[in-house]
Amino acid sequence: AVIAAEASEFPQARVIARTIEGVVLGYAGRASMCVASLEATIELCEKTRFFVWLAAAFSTLGLVLTRAGMAASALPHLERGVALNEKTRIRAYHSQRYSWWAEGLLRAGRLDEAAARAQTAIDLARQMHERGVEAESLLVRAQVADGLGRHAEAKEGFEQSLALSAEIGAPLLQAHGYLGLVRVLAGSGDQSASRRYRGMAETIFKETGASPWWPAS
Repeated sequence: AVIAAEASEFPQARVIARTIEGVVLGYAGRASMCVASLEATIELCEKTRFFVWLAAAFSTLGLVLTRAGMAASALPHLERGVALNEKTRIRAYHSQRYSWWAEGLLRAGRLDEAAARAQTAIDLARQMHERGVEAESLLVRAQVADGLGRHAEAKEGFEQSLALSAEIGAPLLQAHGYLGLVRVLAGSGDQSASRRYRGMAETIFKETGASPWWPAS
C-alpha cells in the first residue's frame, strides 16, 4: 500500500499509507524503522492542509517514539494528537489517542498522569464499543498499577485484558498481557507460572513474527 501510495499523484494517499505503516510497525515491535517517515508525513500533512488526518499522524508518531524508547520526545506529539482530535470532534478511536498518550506517560515515569489517561481511554473505548482499544488500555493501566507497587491490582488488570483480547482475537495484546503476568508473578515468587506465561508469549511472537513493544522486566 505504501509503494502504491508513493506513486500516487495525491499526497493525501501518501500521508494515510505512511501513518498506517507506522501503526503496523509500532505494533510489530519495529517502531524505530518509521520515525523519520512519520516526521516527514506530518510535514506533508501540514503543507497540503490535510488537517483532518493531522491528529492521527501526530498520535502515531508519538506511539512509535514511545515504543522506540523515546518517551520524552513522544509526549508533545501524543498530547497534540489528542488536542487536535478534540478540536475536530471526531469520536471514533479518540480512545486510542488517549491510550497511546497514557503509554507515553507511563514510559516517561509520570505514573499518576498515565493512570488518569488510561482510565479515560477505557471509558471512551467502552462508550464507543472499541474493544481492542479497551483491552490495550487495560494493559497500560495494569502496568501503571504494577509500577506503583499495586501488584494485586496489576495482576487483575492483566487478566482482564487477556480475557478480552482472547475474546476478540487479538494475539499481540494477549502476548503483552502474558508478559505483564510474567513480571507480576515473578515478583511474587511464583516462578513456575511466570515461566509458563513467558512461554505462551514467546509462542505468539514466534507465530506472528512480531516482537514485544515492551519487555517483561
